[in-house]
Amino acid sequence: MDSISCIPVVDFSEINNLRFDPESSAWMNVAEGIDEALTKTGFVYLKNTGISADLINGAFQCSDDFFNLNQETKVKYRKPFETSIKDMNTDMYNGYVPPGAELEGDADYEHKEVFDLGGNKGRKYPDAHVPDFKRTYESLENELRKLTLRVSQVLGLSLGLEEHDFFLKGLRHLTEPSVENTTILRALYYPAVGEGVKGYQNSTRCAPHTDYGFITLLLMENDAVGLEVKAINGKWISANPIPDTVLVNVGDFLELWSDGRYPATFHRVQLPTDDSAKKSRKSIAFFVNPDDEVNVQALSTKFNATSGVVSKEVWNTLKHIQKRTSTAYSAGL
Repeated sequence: MDSISCIPVVDFSEINNLRFDPESSAWMNVAEGIDEALTKTGFVYLKNTGISADLINGAFQCSDDFFNLNQETKVKYRKPFETSIKDMNTDMYNGYVPPGAELEGDADYEHKEVFDLGGNKGRKYPDAHVPDFKRTYESLENELRKLTLRVSQVLGLSLGLEEHDFFLKGLRHLTEPSVENTTILRALYYPAVGEGVKGYQNSTRCAPHTDYGFITLLLMENDAVGLEVKAINGKWISANPIPDTVLVNVGDFLELWSDGRYPATFHRVQLPTDDSAKKSRKSIAFFVNPDDEVNVQALSTKFNATSGVVSKEVWNTLKHIQKRTSTAYSAGL
């Protein structure tokens, strides 16, 4: 079964230029489509989001230009893991991560490199070596912020929250840059697979994991195959690129906020065993986290209004993100 028949596609064109209206049939249609998708897989493809293809292509070109630099140059932008893990400062969320430095699950090596732009402090851009990087990625981030705001409004509708704009109140940093946050725009690069795979008992591109935050918006190059999602029936299904779409998935906080209706499903990127192994794989992820100060707990929705809220957990945003980030980087040291 292919990815298109497993993970639904929802058309955003109906609401792209519409003011938010909880009584609008257009908004409700999109909300119902997203609810159906997320309850089954925790993932949904959004098409016609309004983000320029030229801007996305430009961001991938900048990604190529950076990751094709020699290693000696790239490590100049390396995250200072040893000190930032101890202090849990903003350096944790900005800079270059070399292969094997970040590990999810039980992997002993991950064949991936990343460049992170996170939070609202301490950002470092590689413009000395990739001149258009900052301009391009700031423009893309601005568009992804706008899309996130729309998705957040839709989620309030799909859950039947009394406060339709509830999620916006926990995502003030998307419109108020001074608000402390750990949201990250990440360029991901998975090198072509060669002899380097040997020598590791349990190596992969990205081990099974859930995303830490609220939602993730993922852009993939058209040939970036390999992403797999563990659906609620326990089966791994492909989440291959669909041209001109953004793939959205549920993070830990939205699972808790929705009282489990929208699962933060495990996903992975397997090492390829066919001809695609000879090619690199590239994607760009926007990991959206609530504001640092927000405490998250299960909400009363139209789905649990009669039975009552199930989960009694309360998570502080910053503490949860720090814990999971620290675990990922400590494993790679």
